[in-house]
Amino acid sequence: MNVFISQPMKNRNEKDIKSERKSVMSYIKKLYKNEEVKEINSFFEMDVQSKNVSLRMLGMSLELLAEADIAVFVDGWSLARGCKIEHDAAKAYGIKIIDLED
Repeated sequence: MNVFISQPMKNRNEKDIKSERKSVMSYIKKLYKNEEVKEINSFFEMDVQSKNVSLRMLGMSLELLAEADIAVFVDGWSLARGCKIEHDAAKAYGIKIIDLED
């Protein structure tokens, strides 16, 4: 089972982002303990060159989302432009959604 994690990244450091991803995967592995669970690495280094880096990264994320069986949306996703687009895409294309927002 391929798991795509959507999380706000603006104004956050790499350590916090990766820690949150690790916690999400731990939760998902417990939830689906009888299945092989694999994280789709959708965290990109910030050295991507583009006129609009955020839009470029969103495009790369959507490409990865196409391989997902489950899309997990982390707390705060509904306030982040890219996460909202990823959520809409997952919903429109029938990818199972797990919403971890409080």
